[in-house]
Amino acid sequence: MSTKSLGSVLLYVLWILVVISILAFKLTSSSRVVTLNHSAVSTQLKNQMQISSATQFAIFKIISNQWKYKKYELNLNKQDISIQIYNEIGFISFYELRNRSLKNVFNLVNIDQSTVEKLENVVKSGNIQKYNTFNELLQFEGINVEVLNKLIPLISIFHEEPVNPLFSPENVLILLSGVDQYSVQKLIETADEIEREQLRKSVVDSLNSREFEYSDDIASFFRVHITIEKEIYLVFLKYDHQQKKYKIVLENKMMQEKV
Repeated sequence: MSTKSLGSVLLYVLWILVVISILAFKLTSSSRVVTLNHSAVSTQLKNQMQISSATQFAIFKIISNQWKYKKYELNLNKQDISIQIYNEIGFISFYELRNRSLKNVFNLVNIDQSTVEKLENVVKSGNIQKYNTFNELLQFEGINVEVLNKLIPLISIFHEEPVNPLFSPENVLILLSGVDQYSVQKLIETADEIEREQLRKSVVDSLNSREFEYSDDIASFFRVHITIEKEIYLVFLKYDHQQKKYKIVLENKMMQEKV
């Protein structure tokens, strides 16, 4: 073999090694993005964006495929008020649910698909390093702060530990239905049974006046137990076959009758 031929072979081998190295680097980089753990993301978000732990945890859950949850119960205060949220459609990640029914889920709190996609893309691409604060990120990426604030409590309620300690039964109802906040708060706080019954019916009327276009899995997904002074109420979506739409129903579980 001539020196020229040997040189050509070596050059060819070197070219193959370079190609392999580039491919290996790309695969490794992709793997790093996919396998980011909560600690790494949390530290990066905290250092670069100066946001609360609740917000950074919610963002991490949005961009990961790890939103696994079971039955969840949170005692909110000393007045015997608690929320139980049940998953009745098996183990599922928030990301998977979002892929199947993104429009339906975010219609619940008037959040559009592009907002979440922007946030996902910013964090996945590593662009968060460009910003000094979280608000700066939102401003430059065109994400509405008020819209994002609506998203955080919706995500927080599905974690096994309380992410947002300010989350309350009235907030659950308000979030699910858009019902008048004053009526719900009075329903929670009033001790007079007659007044509470009137308020309860008023709340239910407000809930049922709203139209929903959720699929069956969404109806099962949002199923909430609220305990008020040892009376248990179930808040869930029920499909009305005559009107062909979902209604939010408040059911008294102690009496086993709808109110």
